[in-house]
Amino acid sequence: MKKCIVTILISLVVSFTVSAELIKDGKFLEQSAYWKLDKGSEYKNIEPQFQKSFRIKTTQKSERQYLMLGTVVQAKDGVAYRLNFSLRAKGKGDLWVALRTAWKKPKPVTKHKRESIGLIAKFSYQPQWQNYEAYFISGKNPDLAIFNKKLFLLLGEFNGEVEFKDVSLKEIPSIPPEIKVGKNGHLAIVNMSI
Repeated sequence: MKKCIVTILISLVVSFTVSAELIKDGKFLEQSAYWKLDKGSEYKNIEPQFQKSFRIKTTQKSERQYLMLGTVVQAKDGVAYRLNFSLRAKGKGDLWVALRTAWKKPKPVTKHKRESIGLIAKFSYQPQWQNYEAYFISGKNPDLAIFNKKLFLLLGEFNGEVEFKDVSLKEIPSIPPEIKVGKNGHLAIVNMSI
């Protein structure tokens, strides 16, 4: 009986500390199976490369949402998450990462707008690889019938070359106490690779 209780307790601890990966193909092994590049008309001639990373070169800036790479994630409302990714970039302008609502179908008739729900962060970059870590609480999806939750890399305000890889999103039991996430999450560079 004691052995059975100990086994159940160990299983519970493991299930609370180890969570499933929510990003499908965070290594970019398949070109567009899970990731979609949304492009405004000013970016119609830009073609990304997917080969163990996502790479793109832009020659102009626009608004951040006019060029964004996204993937659907099954993030639960009100739950804590940790996002990790690596990125290097050479150019000018701003790069953002966000968890946002995204229409399931082409723009339905709705009173709700697409919005950030738990994570929206502008971040610095270097030509060398940098590893990033973000913590956030997933916000409420305002309408499950018309919206998915999507993780986005927003590129529209950037002009230059970007490479993005090793994307991981996992549920965590809680946000570490030393990190203050607020309504927009917390993003930091955790180390630089040379």
